This record gives sequence, structure tokens and C-alpha cells, in this order.
Amino acid sequence: MTKKILTALFTILSILTNLVYGQNLEMYKIFTGQGKASDWKELVKNASKSDIVYFGEQHNDPICHWLQLKMAQELLTSSNQKLVLGAEMFESDNQRTMTEYLEGLISQKNFETEMRL
Repeated sequence: MTKKILTALFTILSILTNLVYGQNLEMYKIFTGQGKASDWKELVKNASKSDIVYFGEQHNDPICHWLQLKMAQELLTSSNQKLVLGAEMFESDNQRTMTEYLEGLISQKNFETEMRL
């Protein structure tokens, strides 16, 4: 076979493979605390009944960060605009600096310098 024919066959095979399998990829799976498969709607339903929701993650995982955003949006909608988010990436000994920044007592530049970002 010539190189052009092989290239064309490979291209067609690649396109067909993407059409058949590309739409079935799962970005994430959700399980209950007992290890049973669950789904997003059930997770949001249960989370919206809770006072505190801890959303663990692996850093630099874009799917997890996307899920965190989606969960925050869902909870904000279901809580009538009463939602508080915590950010665990700040050290507890920086609480005073965090409070000062949130209260408008220090500038963003000072905040970034003092928080060891």
C-alpha cells in the first residue's frame, strides 16, 4: 500500500474510533460513603441538606476543580444565597492577615506578601 492510502485509512479509523468511543468517556464517578455507585443529583441533594460540606481533592486536578465550582453553584442556588466557602490552601497562622484583608484593612499587595502565597 502506498503511504497516502495508509494515511487515509489511519485517519478514517481514528475518526470512527472517536465517534464510537469518544462520547462515552466518564470524567468522574460518584460513590456513597458505603462504596455504592451514586450520581450527581443525589450528591447535590444530600449536600444541600448538610450544614457543612467538605469537598476533598487532589491538587491540580481540573475535573475536581470543575466539580467544586459546580457544587458551589448548586449549593448557592439551593441555599437562597446563603453560602460560605472555606479555602484550605491558607495556613491557620495567617488567619489574622486573611481577616484584615477581608475587612478592607490591608491592601491586596500586603495580603499577597504576608500570606506566603
